[in-house]
Amino acid sequence: MWGAMSLERIDKITEDALELQGLGLPDSNFMDRTLRRWPRAEGLEICFALTQAAAAVGRVFDQSAEGGQAQGQLYRAAALLAADVLALQRLGIPVPRAADILQFWAEEGT
Repeated sequence: MWGAMSLERIDKITEDALELQGLGLPDSNFMDRTLRRWPRAEGLEICFALTQAAAAVGRVFDQSAEGGQAQGQLYRAAALLAADVLALQRLGIPVPRAADILQFWAEEGT
């Protein structure tokens, strides 16, 4: 089902998301930087990577306030990105990539 390249890319995106999340960026900057690092990645690959990163934060930090905040940011980012992927699919892009999402945001002013 998944190609080796896709899994490798998802793992790298997950690592990058954890690194960026650790910088404490606001949600919009975090997502912009994540998508710009991976312009050819499928939007749902990035959603999946963000979800993996959130789960990893939960395992490492358990129930700490810091971990909960970081985990929440990653889950929120994945959910918002998934909504934009769906919107782009409805607009006729069957497999939106990060570059498509960035263009959509620029056109929508978000």
